[in-house]
Amino acid sequence: KLPDSPPPFVAVAIRRVPTEGPPPGLHTGIVYRDAEGSARLLHLRFHADVANELPSNRYIWLVPDVPDVRLRSVAALCRLVANNYSTTGLPYALRYDGTQTFDTASGRWLTGVNGRGFTCSTFVLALFQSCGIALLDLPTWCDRTSDVEWQNYIVQVLQSQSTDASHLAGVASEIGCLRFRPDEVAGACLAEDYPVPFITAISAGIAVQEALGQHCTAIGYSQ
Repeated sequence: KLPDSPPPFVAVAIRRVPTEGPPPGLHTGIVYRDAEGSARLLHLRFHADVANELPSNRYIWLVPDVPDVRLRSVAALCRLVANNYSTTGLPYALRYDGTQTFDTASGRWLTGVNGRGFTCSTFVLALFQSCGIALLDLPTWCDRTSDVEWQNYIVQVLQSQSTDASHLAGVASEIGCLRFRPDEVAGACLAEDYPVPFITAISAGIAVQEALGQHCTAIGYSQ
C-alpha cells in the first residue's frame, strides 16, 4: 500500500533514511487507525524518542495477513503506547528475545528478561507480540558480520549523544546479538504463514527494498 491508500487497522511502514552508518539506511514503524479512524505512525525514532505522527509519503505500508479482529487489538495497543510514551520516549537497545512486550490493558512496557529497550524494528515486533502475533521466527535467526558493524555504529551514536553511562554500557554489552532488520520485519507482512523464518525473511526483505526503491523514484526522493 502507498501512503495515500485508505488507512488499514494496522500496517508495518518502512522508509529510507540518510545514514552515516552501514547501508542501507532503513526505518520502520506501525501505521494504525486512531480513535477517529485516521492514520497515525507510531515509531521509535531513536533513544528516548517515540513519535506518534501523521505518516509521510516517504513510507510504504505492508499489511500482515492477519484477521482484522487481531489487527484491531494491535491498533488499540498502539493508541495506549502512544499515550504513554510520546512524551517520555523509550530506551534504544540492541538485544531482543521476544520477552519484551507491552501490557495490552495499560500500554506499559514489560521489560521481560533483562530488556533494556528496542530498535525501531524490535519495537514493531514487540507491539505485535504483545497481541499474540509473532511476525518472525526468532529461534531461526543467524548472526551476520554486517550486523555487528551496524551495532558498533549505533553505540557510537549513543555515545555522541551523551547517553546515560550505565545504559550505554549495557547496550555496548549487547553487541554481537541477533539483529532483526527493518526490511525483514516489514517483509514478514508478505508471508501467508507466521512466524516467518530467517531465510524467508531475507528474501522478503529484498522484495521490500526493491518496492521501496521504486516508490522513492516515483516521489523523487533520492535517499
